[in-house]
Amino acid sequence: MQRNYADRVTLFKKDVIDYAFSALSIKKVAELGCIWGVDGAYGQYIHDKYAPTEVVMVDAIWNENALRLCRERKNITTVDGNFCDVSMPQRIGKVDAIIFFDILLHMVSPNWDEMLRMYADYTNAFLIVNPQFMATSTTVRLLDLGVDEYFRNIPHAPDYPIYQTVFADPYQMDAKQNKPLRDAFYIWQWGITNHDLIDKMDRMGFEPVLIQKDKLYYGKAKNFANYGFIFARSRK
Repeated sequence: MQRNYADRVTLFKKDVIDYAFSALSIKKVAELGCIWGVDGAYGQYIHDKYAPTEVVMVDAIWNENALRLCRERKNITTVDGNFCDVSMPQRIGKVDAIIFFDILLHMVSPNWDEMLRMYADYTNAFLIVNPQFMATSTTVRLLDLGVDEYFRNIPHAPDYPIYQTVFADPYQMDAKQNKPLRDAFYIWQWGITNHDLIDKMDRMGFEPVLIQKDKLYYGKAKNFANYGFIFARSRK
């Protein structure tokens, strides 16, 4: 039985979590999109290090290992569902912090900024780690750059299976997500700029507590840099 999550977490994301718990009062946290590639490791890390913090973990792609590891931890609540559903914020309820790790760049319909707006009234803080776009002054929809420029800007090659599927028929409906493949979360969708993210949070009443650049690089995707953010509700 796999119990150790150390090989599935990055030091950078742990540092963002640790900073948040040192700077803010967090008793209940929700992580959205917590399974792909990590099996809920960050929620488990929070549970074990910051007990008795309540951890709500939401995803639609739970697997047996992730469920087992979470159910072994009494203060973790697992939610099997799509965090894009407009009913999900109310279902989760009020929390002290929402976590989006490697999520925003994938979000279309609802878009990344709409997703933040959905949850803003239900939390006092956001923890965000996301590949940020450095090549333009404003956020871009990467697919709008055209095929050649798209693949010059992301770390994957055109022969990567999911991209072959998407580009073969981009308007084919994805049954699981009920949206065209070109809008599905399987692929890189956005080049989000720091300015636009910070501005969006400011307009919703959140101010930056942490803005930190990671040392992680994305191979040929030189226009992206990994950033960690903590935003807290403004006291103004």
